[in-house]
Amino acid sequence: MNHNLRRFFVNILCGFVPGEHRRRTIRVILNTRFLSIYRFIKTNCGIKHPKLRVVIGTRGQNLVINVSNKYVYKFRVAIDDFDDSLEQREYEITSVLAKKSPIKIVVPKVIRYAHGIARRYDFVSGIQFNTLVKCGLYKDAHDKLVKQLAEFIYKIALVDDASIEKYKKNNLEKNGYLIGWFHIDLSENFLIDKDTFDIRAVIDWEDVEFTKFRLNGKFKNNAILEQFMRDVQIEYDRLYTSLNNS
Repeated sequence: MNHNLRRFFVNILCGFVPGEHRRRTIRVILNTRFLSIYRFIKTNCGIKHPKLRVVIGTRGQNLVINVSNKYVYKFRVAIDDFDDSLEQREYEITSVLAKKSPIKIVVPKVIRYAHGIARRYDFVSGIQFNTLVKCGLYKDAHDKLVKQLAEFIYKIALVDDASIEKYKKNNLEKNGYLIGWFHIDLSENFLIDKDTFDIRAVIDWEDVEFTKFRLNGKFKNNAILEQFMRDVQIEYDRLYTSLNNS
């Protein structure tokens, strides 16, 4: 079936599904060749009886599948699309940044399969920021998390490597204060060890950019995260000043 026609009928069908999250999940699964994806994963992952847990990307653009807590696969919703420029961009940038990062950056392996391009990541366990807050651990973790994240942002922003220069929107831009490589959406994409409060990894680098950035922006309906990022900004400022004026 033509992909546009498929999307048309899927949208009609999903109009009858109650609940935004359930509706988005069904829409993404129906818009992908899920059986083909399952067969590919079973062959590729090397696990005899893989356990799959399906997650839908925030904007509904990606199908994300956790496989037995060993790998995470990401598939674009668009099928029969073999343009891998988006995936290669993420791979090349993260491969460089991972060498300089004080925190693990999960670099994808880009794989071509029957109906498109897949990204495979090593699974990293950990809890997200909002889960940490719900568990009542935020106050205990605050200071350690602020220092880790500020150092991470500072060091990543200052990476200057000719091999990823082509991905800068403005090649004349130079690394500096609040200018450099930036994750764009850190809020729920750093994974925390709930016992030690170490940040185990930063994930989901699809939108990484070399840009002017800010840390103390607005986070809708999340005052705790908003204040936390303000504190990260303060620590970043202190770190930048002390290391660049010494």
